[in-house]
Amino acid sequence: MANTTEKQLFLKTELEDFYEENSEMVSFIAPMYWSIGENQEKIWKFGEVLSSVGCVMIILICFSTIVFCAVNIYLQLKHTSAQLSTKTFDLHQQLFVTLVFQTLLPFIMMYSPVGLLITLPFFEISVGRAANYVGASLAVYPSLEPLIALFCIKDFRKTVFCCIKEEPAHPSNISMFTRTQVHC
Repeated sequence: MANTTEKQLFLKTELEDFYEENSEMVSFIAPMYWSIGENQEKIWKFGEVLSSVGCVMIILICFSTIVFCAVNIYLQLKHTSAQLSTKTFDLHQQLFVTLVFQTLLPFIMMYSPVGLLITLPFFEISVGRAANYVGASLAVYPSLEPLIALFCIKDFRKTVFCCIKEEPAHPSNISMFTRTQVHC
């Protein structure tokens, strides 16, 4: 995936057309799965293919770990729900919904775009300007992650939107201050 002269020449027109950049002056990493030989045959670059397969495997392992943990948490919650108070069960439900959305967000904003960016060129599908989505989504993702918790957890949501209703004060028969006299 290293930046080579062959890749610089291959990407020269595309980088100039889309970004007005010289491919020899900018840094980039990209897999080049094959090159075209003198007789117009594909010459496969197995090191590049293996590097991409390794990246996709890392993505799959990370996401599989997240899904595995989420399923186990769900099963554990389901198993222990009868023993929990209503308030604790409600909090567990809110946390589980938060977990589900916090699992979907990186899948939509990181795993899928990067995986597609790596695999689509293998099938000769051009990504063009859509490749910009990866950088943009990776930049925005950290700011969206905490918003999920703010919207899914009721106490957080109430605090952020100032919806906490104060209970009316009840008059008391007991005075706040008591006067005491000491006789000597």
